[in-house]
Amino acid sequence: MHAHRSSLGRPKCVRGPRPAVLLAVVLAALLVPRLTAAQTETAESPAQPAVPSPTAPLPLSERLRAQGHVVETAEAAYLDADERITEGFVQRLAVVLAFADAPQRVDDWRATATVLLRQMVDLDPLEAPVIPPASLQAVHRQAVAYRQHLRAAATAWLAGIEAGAPDWLQWGAEEYGAAEAARADWYRALWDRYVGQPPLAP
Repeated sequence: MHAHRSSLGRPKCVRGPRPAVLLAVVLAALLVPRLTAAQTETAESPAQPAVPSPTAPLPLSERLRAQGHVVETAEAAYLDADERITEGFVQRLAVVLAFADAPQRVDDWRATATVLLRQMVDLDPLEAPVIPPASLQAVHRQAVAYRQHLRAAATAWLAGIEAGAPDWLQWGAEEYGAAEAARADWYRALWDRYVGQPPLAP
């Protein structure tokens, strides 16, 4: 698909072992959503396509604080609420991409993938249960852009599956690539807010 892909089973760029970059890798590991056992079970159970809530890791604000960053109360409230909105997209995305990697694992994977993609299309990428503080406006813009592109990719994938296209995954490839670019920009904005300087280029 694209050379730069998400953490959901896709390769990503590898950087040299410079100290600042190593800190970036540690921070990224705390921020990137992961495919959980609960999601894997959903992928293998087409009769129950709704993605269950996995055992939640520490909220984003607490993960940042655990790394020694100062996260104000208003920022924490926004970050944790917005993370939950993004997880609604990412949890379903993880299962759909698992089908793309190994569709033979599920007899009627198309039916399950269709339900999950429709759920993604129905999600609101603009939802903001907590208004972002001024210090996180740049972070919020990229979070919204990420979700918007994921929703657009889901719309294209759904159209491909419903059309019976064997290359349905390519139908949303452009939007998925744009989503990954937005996610990288979100990470850079978050880094800039809490570390104080943009991450070093490869």
